[in-house]
Amino acid sequence: MRKILLYIIVLSGLILANALYGQELLNVKPGAVMKLDDGALVYINGGVKVDGNGSTNNGELIFAGSAANQSELKIDGNLTIDGVLSNEGGRLWLIGSLDAAILTNTYPYLIIDSLFINKTSGLITLNSDLLINNALVLINGQLNVNYSDLIFEIGSTLFANTSFQSARNLFSDDNCIFFTKGRNYAIPANDAGKVVFNIDPLTASAADYSIFLPGASTDELFSTSVIDYAPTWIKLYDAIDANINYDITDSIYISINITPEEHPAVEVENKSLVKYWSVISNGITLNTESVDLEFGYNQNDIPSGAIETNFEVLLFTPLYDDPNGYWLINPGDYNDVVEFNQDKFYANSSEFLDGNWVAGEQSAAKATYFSRQDGDFDDPNTWSYDSYGGAPASRAPNKRSDRVFIGQFAGDFHEVTLKTDEIVNILTVESGGLLLVDGDYSVTGDTFNLKTGATFKVAHSAGFAAVGGALSATGCIQTDVRLYSSSASYYFYGGTSGSFQFTGDGLPNFVDSLFIDKNIGATTVLEKDILINKALVIEEGTFDISGQILNGSSVGKTLTMNGGEFIVNVFPNNFDAPTFTVGTIHFESSGDAIIPSVASTPGVLQYYNLKISGERNGEITFQSSGETKISNELDLSELTFNPVQALRFNTNGSTITFNGGNQTIPHLSSTYDATYSDLQLAYNILKLEGSGTKSIQTVAGLKLIVKDDLLINGITLDGATSNIKVQGDWINDAGTFVTGTNSLEMNSPIATLYNDINILNGASNEFYDLMISGDGIVRTDDNILINNDIALDSSNFELVANTISIYGDWLGDYSTFEAATSTVIFTGDATEHTLSHNYNDISFYNLQIDRHSDNTKGYVYAEDFEANRGIYIENNINLDGSVIKTLGTFLQLDGTITRNGTYGGHIWGAMRKEVAANDVSNFQFELGSADNYTPIEFDFNGTGGITGLFQVESDTIDNTPTIPIYLDGTGEIQPENTNFPFDELQSVLRQWKISVPISSSFTLGARNFDVTATFVPADHRNSADFNLYSPQIYTGDTWVIPHRVNEPYVGTRTNESIEFIGLDSLGTLVIGEIDFPTYYSRADGSWKSAATWSTQKYGGIQALEYPPTFARVYIG
Repeated sequence: MRKILLYIIVLSGLILANALYGQELLNVKPGAVMKLDDGALVYINGGVKVDGNGSTNNGELIFAGSAANQSELKIDGNLTIDGVLSNEGGRLWLIGSLDAAILTNTYPYLIIDSLFINKTSGLITLNSDLLINNALVLINGQLNVNYSDLIFEIGSTLFANTSFQSARNLFSDDNCIFFTKGRNYAIPANDAGKVVFNIDPLTASAADYSIFLPGASTDELFSTSVIDYAPTWIKLYDAIDANINYDITDSIYISINITPEEHPAVEVENKSLVKYWSVISNGITLNTESVDLEFGYNQNDIPSGAIETNFEVLLFTPLYDDPNGYWLINPGDYNDVVEFNQDKFYANSSEFLDGNWVAGEQSAAKATYFSRQDGDFDDPNTWSYDSYGGAPASRAPNKRSDRVFIGQFAGDFHEVTLKTDEIVNILTVESGGLLLVDGDYSVTGDTFNLKTGATFKVAHSAGFAAVGGALSATGCIQTDVRLYSSSASYYFYGGTSGSFQFTGDGLPNFVDSLFIDKNIGATTVLEKDILINKALVIEEGTFDISGQILNGSSVGKTLTMNGGEFIVNVFPNNFDAPTFTVGTIHFESSGDAIIPSVASTPGVLQYYNLKISGERNGEITFQSSGETKISNELDLSELTFNPVQALRFNTNGSTITFNGGNQTIPHLSSTYDATYSDLQLAYNILKLEGSGTKSIQTVAGLKLIVKDDLLINGITLDGATSNIKVQGDWINDAGTFVTGTNSLEMNSPIATLYNDINILNGASNEFYDLMISGDGIVRTDDNILINNDIALDSSNFELVANTISIYGDWLGDYSTFEAATSTVIFTGDATEHTLSHNYNDISFYNLQIDRHSDNTKGYVYAEDFEANRGIYIENNINLDGSVIKTLGTFLQLDGTITRNGTYGGHIWGAMRKEVAANDVSNFQFELGSADNYTPIEFDFNGTGGITGLFQVESDTIDNTPTIPIYLDGTGEIQPENTNFPFDELQSVLRQWKISVPISSSFTLGARNFDVTATFVPADHRNSADFNLYSPQIYTGDTWVIPHRVNEPYVGTRTNESIEFIGLDSLGTLVIGEIDFPTYYSRADGSWKSAATWSTQKYGGIQALEYPPTFARVYIG
C-alpha cells in the first residue's frame, strides 16, 4: 500500500480531503463530506460508497472544479451512492481491470455529470438507472446496461476519447455499451435495460437530428468473452421537411435495447439474426419519409440455417409481445437494404420507428397458414403450415405479418369461424373456403382477398366496407387492401330479435350468391346497389334492401325463401319467377308499389305472405297479366296514405288468388275505417282456392268489393264476417259459402252485359241477403237459396231453368226480372214474405209458396206495385198451404195452381186468367181472404167472344170500402138500392168482383157463364139460411138478379156455396136471403107437394118444401 498524504480540515463538522492514497474502499459515512477541490486528483484502488438514507442523514461526495482546473476521482471498483453525489465541475473515472458496478439503493436513478470509462479489463455493469447530465466518455471498456436504463439528458454527449470526439468510427467492441443475454430475453422491451436519449424538440425541429449508440451484445449469460459489436444510428429528418410533430407537453425521447436472441415471434427459426433491436419513442409523431435507421451486426449473429444474401429488413411492430404486433418487411419508404458485405442493414425514409428491428429472410417474418379442417380461427388445429389438409400448426395466426389461406382439401370445404378481432398480413379465402365472422369482430392488416368460389359469412352488425369512403373504418374487414370477388357468395346471419345488421358498402357490384340467415326478428339492411350472378336465398330473419337496387345480373337467376322476410320497394328483376311456400315479401316505401304476378316481369308464381306497408303518397298496383297468388297472408295492417283523398289501389285487369289453407281476405288497412272508402282494396278478379276457410276482414260499413269475378274453388268462404259486392261473375265450384247474416251484392255495371251466379259440382248455393244492382244483367241458371231477402236495386235479374228459394222478402226497386223456365220458392219460417216491385210488372215462370215448418200458412204480400202493374205467372203456382196477397195489384196465371196440404192455399186479392174466344172450359179462381179459402168457378156456355184476360177478386164485406161493397156504420150493405133484393142482415159477408182488366180485349160474345161461389161458414150473417140465399151481381149502377123464366137463375145451394147460372153480366157478386121466399112452379102437381115447386126458376130444381104462407109464388 502506498502512503497517501492527507490534508484534513474540520470546520463545523465539514471534512475536506485534499488527497487520499492507498485505500481499498472509500466509505463516506452519514454526516461526513468528502470534497475534491479544484485540480484535486484522487485514485481509489477499490470502490467508493457514500452512505445515507437519501433524505436527512447522508454522507456527501463533492467533485469541484472549473473547465480549466477540474478535480478528478478515479475508481477501480464499485460506485455506490446512497447519500449525496454533488457534481460541481469535477470528473468521475472508472478505471483499472476489475469488474465494477454502478448502483444506488435509495434513489430511482443516479445522476453523474461527466463519466469517463477507461478500463484495461473488467466489466462495468449498471445495477441502477444512470442519468448522464453532461458527457459519457467511452475511451476503453464496455458498459453493460444490464436491466437498468442509461439515460442521456438533453445536451449530454457520448464521446470516444478525451479529445471529446464522437465520430462513429471511433467506437468498436473495445469501447461500447452492450447488452447481455439472460436478463433481456423474453422481457418486454419497455422493461428491459435500454439506452435512452432525451431530445430537445427545438433542436430536433431545426435540423436533422441524429442518435448513435455504439451498442454490442453477447450471447453468453453475463459474459464478455465474445462481444458482438452492433452499433445503431438513427436520424430524424428536420421537422419542417419531414412534418415530424414533437409533443412539447410530454417527455420526448428515443430508447434502444439490443437483445442477443432470435426474435421470439419469428415464424421460422434460424432464418434471421440471433439479435434484434428494440426502439421506443415518446412524444414523436412521424409521417412518411421521416427517419433513417441503420443497424450493425456481426457474422456471429447469423445462424447456420440462414442465407444472408436473402436477408431483408424486418420490423416487428408494435414491440414484442404486444398482442397486436406483426411483421413488416422492408418498411422504409425509400430504401431498405441489407449490406451483407458490411454487416449492416438500414431502412431509409421510413414512416416506422418503434418496434423490434432485425434482418432475416422473409420466411422468418411471414408465416403461412392453410386451413386443414373446419374450426375456430384461434385454434391451431384449424391450420397447417404446409398445405390444405396438412399437419396441424403449432399456433394460430395472430400477427399482421401472417399470411392466411382458407380453402378446401379433397372436396372437403373448410369453414373457419372468427370469434375475436384478428390481424393478418394477407387473409385469402379460396374457392371452396368459407370465412365466418361470428359477431362484431374485425380483421385488420394488409390485405383481405375473397376469391372466386369462396363464401363469406358475416354476423358483424356493420357488415363489411370497401376501402375508402365514409364506411371504410367500419365492419368486419378493415384491412388496407380489400378484394371482394364478384364470383363469391356472401352470407349475412345471426343477430337477436330487434337487432339490425348493415351490409356495408363492401359488397361488390356483382355477387355470385347472396344468403340471408338471420335469427327470427333480426334484420339485415342492404347499403348499396348490387347484381346477383346466381342466387338470392333468404333462410330466416329479415332482409331489407332499403331503397337500394337489387337485381339479377341477367335473366334466369334464382330467388329462394326458406323463411324470413324480404323488404323491397321494387321487386328484383331478372330472377326466375319464384314460388314462395314460406316467408314474407314486404313492399315498404313512401311512393308507388307494383306487385308482381305469375305472368309479369318480374314475376312471382306464388307469395306465402305478402305485406304492403309505409306512409305512401302513391298507388299500389296489382299486375293485370296473370294471377297474384297468396298462399297465406295479405297484410295491409301497417299501410297508410298521405294524402288520403284518392283511390290508392289499382287492380284493373288483375287476378288475386288466395290458395292456401285458412286465410283472411283484407280490403282496408286497419288504420282506417269506412269513411276512407277510397283507400279500400277493391279486388278485380278474386280467386279463392286451396283448402280450409277463407274469412273476410270485417270493416264496419264497408263491403268487400270484387270488380270482376269471384271464384270459390273447393274451399269454404266465410261470408259471416263481411258484406260482399261482386261486379262480375260469382262462380262457386264445389265450394261452401257460409252466409252468416251478411249480404252479397251482385252488381252488373255495364248495360247489356251479363254477370252470372254459377253454382257448380255440388257447391253450396246459400246466401243470406242477395242484392242485384247495376245497369247490366245478373243471371243464374243454378239453384240458389236465399236465407233472408233478395233485393233488386234499379237492376236486371234473370233466371234460366233453375230454382231460387227465398226465406225472406223479394224487394224490387225499379228493376226488371226475367224468369225463363225457373221456379221461385218462398219458404222458411218467416211469418210473412214481402213481394215488392215498384217499377213495372214482375213475371215468374213457376212460383211456389211453402207452408211453415210448423205446418201453418205462409204469406206472401205483394206491395209497392204501381197502378195496373201486377204479378205474372207464366206457368204454374204451387201453394203449399200458403197465401199470396195481391190486394192493390193482381196475379195473372197462365198455368195452374197446385194446392197441397191441409190448408191448400189461395190468392188473396185479384187474379187473372186468359179466356179464349169460343172457350167453354171450366175456370177456377183459387181465391180467398186472410185464412179463408173462397174460390170461385166459371163454366162458359155458347160461342163467340174475343180472347182476353178475365179477372176475379175475392174479399170480405166489412167496414172498409174496397171492391166495392162494404158495410156502413149501421151495418147496412152499401151502395144501397131501393130494389135491393134480399135481407142485408141475413146475408153472406163476402163479395167476388168479376171484371175485364182495362188492358184486356176479352168479350163474352154470344156466350154466358155459370158461376159457383164458395164461402166459409163464418161468412154467414146472423145465422142466415143458405136455402133462402139468392145471388146478385152489382154492375156498378144496377143489380142483376135471378130471372123466373130465363137466365140467369140460381143453381145449387149449400152451406158453403151457391150457383148462379146463365150470367152474361160482369160485376160484384153478393149473396143473401131474399125478403120473402120465392117459389116457381116446376111441374104440374099438388100445391102442398114440394115436387111442384122450385126456388131457382120455372122448371128448376125441386124445392125442399111447398111455399109457406109468407112466400111469393109464381106459376108459369
